[in-house]
Amino acid sequence: DIHKRLISDICVFKSFSHAAPAMMTSANSNTADTASARNHTPRSPRVAQRRERMRQNVLRMGAKMFLGRGIENVSVEEILADANLARSTFYSIFTSKRDLLFHILDPIFQTGVTHMESLKGKSPTEMVYGVIDMYPMLWERFGEALFLRIGHDEFKLIEKTHNQYVMMIDQLFSGVEAAGILRNGSSPYTQ
Repeated sequence: DIHKRLISDICVFKSFSHAAPAMMTSANSNTADTASARNHTPRSPRVAQRRERMRQNVLRMGAKMFLGRGIENVSVEEILADANLARSTFYSIFTSKRDLLFHILDPIFQTGVTHMESLKGKSPTEMVYGVIDMYPMLWERFGEALFLRIGHDEFKLIEKTHNQYVMMIDQLFSGVEAAGILRNGSSPYTQ
């Protein structure tokens, strides 16, 4: 059995060495492969569930620590200690502290956009109530992450999704304003 594995490894090595020049240039130019390797699919549903629980725990812990002490004042090591997580496990889920921050904040705006998209085509009154109902739903789902204050560099991580969120609010309230429901008569001031 060991001999078969050794022969197999040698064959793989030989085929790699013949194709090495082409593979080296594509491997060096494609960093997405290394990122996708971090997010490999677990072999069993139980492992996947455990991995997702760990991921959610790190997201909650990170949000709590970032809120309490500021993003720049929290290290990955401190998150690992509080989450009782090994460094290798953290880096198999997230590529960095910034990646963790992205995964804490971006889903807030994605969820908001999805919720507001579901309000399109409803009556203006239903749209207003739908937007109002969205905020407790976001609070329940994302809690402390909603209070995070981020700087310009961190904002760049979520800028695209944030802009979609703001655009969606503007679209909804422009429709509501046209129906004469807003008191101030100016939807941009409602944001």
